[in-house]
Amino acid sequence: MDEDTELLRSPDPEAFGRFYPRHLDGHGVVARRVRRPDLTFDVVAETFGRALKHRARYDPRRGPAIAWLLQIARNLVIDGRPRTA
Repeated sequence: MDEDTELLRSPDPEAFGRFYPRHLDGHGVVARRVRRPDLTFDVVAETFGRALKHRARYDPRRGPAIAWLLQIARNLVIDGRPRTA
């Protein structure tokens, strides 16, 4: 089991606090899609909020944690596009 999987599956609430900074750099991908700093911040915050809430759903067999996070962000951008365009 890799470190991301261990952090996401841990019952220790501080484990997600260690997971978060490992993947915060992914915000650049979100920024290129959203193109508005205020919305980028909101999407990144909501992405990590959903990841925390649904961390038990992460399946490392389907890809690395960063791919899972970017999929969450992508879904948020697509779902929010009509409201933010």
